[in-house]
Amino acid sequence: MPSVVITGASQGIGAAVARAFASESDARIVLISRSAERLEEVAASCRAAGAETLVIPCDVTIPDEVTAAGERILAAWGIPDVVVNNAGQFQPGSLTETSIADFRYQVDVNVNSAFYVTRMFLEGMKQRGSGTIFFMTSVAGIRAYPGGAAYCVGKHGLLGLARVTREETRGTGVRSTAIVL
Repeated sequence: MPSVVITGASQGIGAAVARAFASESDARIVLISRSAERLEEVAASCRAAGAETLVIPCDVTIPDEVTAAGERILAAWGIPDVVVNNAGQFQPGSLTETSIADFRYQVDVNVNSAFYVTRMFLEGMKQRGSGTIFFMTSVAGIRAYPGGAAYCVGKHGLLGLARVTREETRGTGVRSTAIVL
C-alpha cells in the first residue's frame, strides 16, 4: 500500500493530486493544510474512491507543527512512499511594494515549509532505500517577472531545494522531482 503525504491539500493542485492518488489501488493519503474543514471535504472524496485517508491540520510554516504532524504520520503509517510539497502562496507586489512581513511569509510558505517537511522524512527514505519527493514549483522559479518579487524568489528557492535534494539522494533509491507549472 503506497502512502502519500500532500501539503496544501485542501484546494487546487493539492486536492487534485490527492484525488488522483486516491484512484490508485490501496492508497493511503495524508492530507495536510491549515483548513481542517476543507481538508475533510477532500478526504471525503478520497475515501469515496477507496483511499485510506488521514487528515492533519497543520501550518507547514511552523517547524514544531510539522514535527508534530510528522510524528503522527510516522506512528500511523511509518515513512511515507511519496511526499508532495505543494503548499504555496502568491501575493502580488513589486520588490519595493512588498512588505518585509509579506516577503518572509511567502518564503516561509513556498520554500521553508518544503524544507521542514522533506527533512522530516528524508533520512528514513534514504535508510529504506526508496521514496519520491515532489516539489511543486513554477515557471516563476525559472524566469522572474515584474510584480511577483517574493513569489519568484520563493519558487527559485524551491527549485534549488529540489535540486539539492536530488544531488544529496543520488544513488540512495530516493527520487527528487520538481514539477514546474
